[in-house]
Amino acid sequence: MSADEAIVVIDDRAGFYMVPTTAITKARSRLSGAHLTEALAGLACLARAAFAQHGASRDEPQTLEANLDELATRILGVSRARALRIVDNLAEADAITKEAHRFDGTRRLPTRIAFTDLAYSFAYVSGPAFRALRTHSNDAVPLGPLALYVTLVALAGEQRTEFPDGNRRVARASQPDLAKLSGLSVSSVKRAIATLTAASLLAERAQPAHTLKTTTVYHLIDPSTGNTAATKTAAGSQPDRSPAHSPTEDSSASNRPTVHAETGAEPQRDRRTVPRVPSRAREGQPDNARRSEARSFPSGRSLSGCRRGRVCY
Repeated sequence: MSADEAIVVIDDRAGFYMVPTTAITKARSRLSGAHLTEALAGLACLARAAFAQHGASRDEPQTLEANLDELATRILGVSRARALRIVDNLAEADAITKEAHRFDGTRRLPTRIAFTDLAYSFAYVSGPAFRALRTHSNDAVPLGPLALYVTLVALAGEQRTEFPDGNRRVARASQPDLAKLSGLSVSSVKRAIATLTAASLLAERAQPAHTLKTTTVYHLIDPSTGNTAATKTAAGSQPDRSPAHSPTEDSSASNRPTVHAETGAEPQRDRRTVPRVPSRAREGQPDNARRSEARSFPSGRSLSGCRRGRVCY
């Protein structure tokens, strides 16, 4: 290993990245389409690199130092030309500042990148969510799903008063609105939603039947906190129900007679029964005499004297 090479270890298992909302607003005001998508995803990647180098701070601008090769491979996961375009677009939108010409004597230093605004208000992207998104994607850094995730997080912060119990993780929007805010096409938004859902980072919340289906309520899931899309049950509903086979009150189950339980003696005594037909012939009669044997019925009639094939009443 030469003197210029170094091993970089990034441990963000319990970390989170702060993407300033002012930087997102500036990128949307200057960029559109694919350039906006790359910029939103680039902001999240740059915030991740700044956290890995200097930690998270809301009192100082987030900064990082990296050369072009590190930006392309380790941070953004794109080609060198694309990485240079993302950084230049963010610098032109005044979302970041870039100091490329830095020297220590004759030795050139890595480019210093700093966010223009402080992260007083920011979009929260956790480290586990970022890793889960990379795991369920074929790209090193999935720019489209990452840009949509940042868009939904920022939108959930803007709609926090509409969903006071959502903890800034619930947002309502239509797919055309998400396409406009993220720079993706509507078809790309659908694919990005499918990727986020497969990574267990997004779930659609069920809406009442009378509401219009033009917009969808999305619930953002954070793997670091174990937050899921399951909603709490109302008081007195499912948690208060007795189990299916739980014992009931004494006045119902304990006093209820079973199917084969013994009934009272009085109804049993008054019940009319049909006399049982003997299985054998009478003593002293042959076996064929059973065919003409008289059998008593409740009506008092018998089968004696009936011909074969006729029904006697």
